[in-house]
Amino acid sequence: MNVLITGGFGYLGQRLGRYLHNSGLSIYLASRSTKDKPNWLKNGEVLKVDWNNTSSLFHGLPIIDILVHTAGTNALFSSHYPDLAKDFNGEVTAKLLQDSIVNNVSEFMYLSTAHVYASPLEGIISENTEPSNHHPYATSHLLGERYVLEANSSGKIKGSILRLSNCFGPPVDKSADCWDLLVNDICLQAIKFNRINLRTSGKQSRDFIPISELCRMVEYLIRHDSGKLDKPIFNIGGKSMSVIEMANLVAHVFYSKYHKKIDIFSKNDLNHISNNKFEYKMNWLEGKDFLRDYNPEKEIEDLLDFCKLNF
Repeated sequence: MNVLITGGFGYLGQRLGRYLHNSGLSIYLASRSTKDKPNWLKNGEVLKVDWNNTSSLFHGLPIIDILVHTAGTNALFSSHYPDLAKDFNGEVTAKLLQDSIVNNVSEFMYLSTAHVYASPLEGIISENTEPSNHHPYATSHLLGERYVLEANSSGKIKGSILRLSNCFGPPVDKSADCWDLLVNDICLQAIKFNRINLRTSGKQSRDFIPISELCRMVEYLIRHDSGKLDKPIFNIGGKSMSVIEMANLVAHVFYSKYHKKIDIFSKNDLNHISNNKFEYKMNWLEGKDFLRDYNPEKEIEDLLDFCKLNF
């Protein structure tokens, strides 16, 4: 099976690409800049993509079975440049979809975000929850989702939308844009400073998923064809806990590995933080034979090892 991954040298793209490659799939990593072929990529190629001419991406390639679109603007960029976010997450996705149809790609898998639902995320949220977040990061991804749903409804290509919660874990390359992610940031703080500084009280709830579990879920969806769905939306999450609970978990794993205690400092902003619990439901898992392997301690341990080796 041939899998093309856009954003192939990004944080998620590289982890996902390496995992799927090691699972026996042929992987084609697409990047906007010229990249050397990674040592681990034995069965596949590295491609340079021109986002102004996405059709050129398919030149000289075998038939691609699944295109996984991980490239996109992050929340900070989207906030500062909402029009550019709308253009890339929306219009570029539409063009890439059409090129995928022309080149007989069987499935277009779009990596979106849980943040399309609301800000902050509170209560019970499932795939049936109506999105209501008006932040440019959310609205631009919803535009991309709309194009995927329209293409799926047309019957010309199978579309699927994965709404990811808060991923964490070591990148393949330390230059990956991932060190502002909460768990990655506090693990790096622990290694560099032997302490963790939170920007808030830490009382807010978030759903956290190790990237290794994300990769397993994506592989499952790739290998287990669910057929054409009218609303092919899949929440991809782990378990919910408060930020301070996650910081304490990092401190616990840190102590187990290095026999050092680290202090955690938080802000006194309780008046501005909701204590409402948050549950990120994945209805698509009901009746499926996917076996969860939620192991945040192992992912944190690997992340600490990566930070110690590279920083």
